[in-house]
Amino acid sequence: MRGVTADSPGAAAAAGDGDLGPGHRGPGRRTLEGSRSGRDGAPVPVGPGEVAYVRVLVSVASRHGATREMGAVVAEELRDGGHEVAEVEPEDVERVDGYDAVVLGSAVYVGRLALGLRALVDRQGGQLRARPVWLFWSGPVGDPPVPMTVPDDVTEVARVVDARGVAVFPGRLERRGLDLAERALVALTRAEPGDYRDMEAVRAWAR
Repeated sequence: MRGVTADSPGAAAAAGDGDLGPGHRGPGRRTLEGSRSGRDGAPVPVGPGEVAYVRVLVSVASRHGATREMGAVVAEELRDGGHEVAEVEPEDVERVDGYDAVVLGSAVYVGRLALGLRALVDRQGGQLRARPVWLFWSGPVGDPPVPMTVPDDVTEVARVVDARGVAVFPGRLERRGLDLAERALVALTRAEPGDYRDMEAVRAWAR
């Protein structure tokens, strides 16, 4: 399953049925052309056919590593597009005003974004709103992936940071490494273990 984009405050909705198509709005070079300023405060030059190369923060909260690997794919794609990218854990982000744009990512646990990401938004909400921000989350597993319900705090975080785009991608579930509470939840929901991630969909969204 490809990543599904969703409307969010300040974001352009994806065209069609939500599958990533020509109208999707990921954090790649075309969408970053609208960045407000460069690192020295001067406007980024943009025009027909021009590309604005900017400094981008990619900060992803991931308990077991699967969502972090998605963030690494996003960062790689942005670097390939000529952007300067810093990958920093949410807990280690002290300020975001040194970046021209931000990509936030999180796994969803028990229907909520990871605490580290929510804490980052609480600390830096004002600065995040002052620059382009994209948000992605992972969590649905199985074929077809479930659940596909958007958690309430995804909607709230998107509103607080005025996200330009929001995407959800299927995740990975491995019983190894789960704690007792996570194992109980897996049993309750009858979730099927496996790696359901589509890294090409993640890469396409990042362009």
